[in-house]
Amino acid sequence: MESVAIRNDARNSFLGPILGAVVAVTIMIGAFTVIALGESTVGIAAIVTAIVALAGVFVYGSESRRRERAEHDLRARKK
Repeated sequence: MESVAIRNDARNSFLGPILGAVVAVTIMIGAFTVIALGESTVGIAAIVTAIVALAGVFVYGSESRRRERAEHDLRARKK
């Protein structure tokens, strides 16, 4: 069971950044297209929103992994 969990975590660690990059590039292309069409405020808002969202996901993921490691260490010490 643990090996399956480790394998799934490894897959998610690989796919997450790739899918995040695809989403970010797609949003940026759309935002620059909107800016080129004359709607600079909307395009800039889309860029800023994408950057903030990606930063939030990164911070949340980092904090989640840190918390998970701390819980694992605590359980290991109790054994």
